[in-house]
Amino acid sequence: MAAILAGTMFIISDLLDLTMKSDGFGPKDLGEGTLTTLSAFQSGLTLSAGILLLVGLAGLYIRQLGDGDLLGMIGFLIAFYGTTMAVGIFWADVFVTPSLAPRESGLLGAAAPGALAAGFTLSYGSVALGWLLFGLAMLRKGLYPRQASALLMIGAVLTWLPLPLSGVPFSVGVAWMGYALFSDKGAPSE
Repeated sequence: MAAILAGTMFIISDLLDLTMKSDGFGPKDLGEGTLTTLSAFQSGLTLSAGILLLVGLAGLYIRQLGDGDLLGMIGFLIAFYGTTMAVGIFWADVFVTPSLAPRESGLLGAAAPGALAAGFTLSYGSVALGWLLFGLAMLRKGLYPRQASALLMIGAVLTWLPLPLSGVPFSVGVAWMGYALFSDKGAPSE
């Protein structure tokens, strides 16, 4: 259920992101409009979805836990690490960004410092790599519908692209796999 909710909430968040001045990748623009109600709602929704995604990832992984699959374990660990790092970014977006919005001085109008950019790269790169490996392991195991596992893998790669709605395929894949697990409609047995 957590994976279904996370995927759905991320899709709604991505759609809301289209209405705001943000490229959907990295920190939001700290200019005018940062502190809008819609922006606060979207940031809170993204944070909640990220937390649910961690729970959903654990649930999806537990289904194949007894198989001793090394690729699945590595994918899970990297995806968990990257998703945890991304949830930290989502948390900062909810609680830190509004307090840093420029008041009268253009203090934060400059580009992000190198360490911050490296942190975003490490976090989102780990998310993409971990979920790609996790999806590959699930595809190989056949525990979930093949199309859902393939969509998860494609979506994991697309999340790396700074394009509007690039996270939607990933979110649909997560929700689909969650639905398959929740309804016990995994891959057909052979």
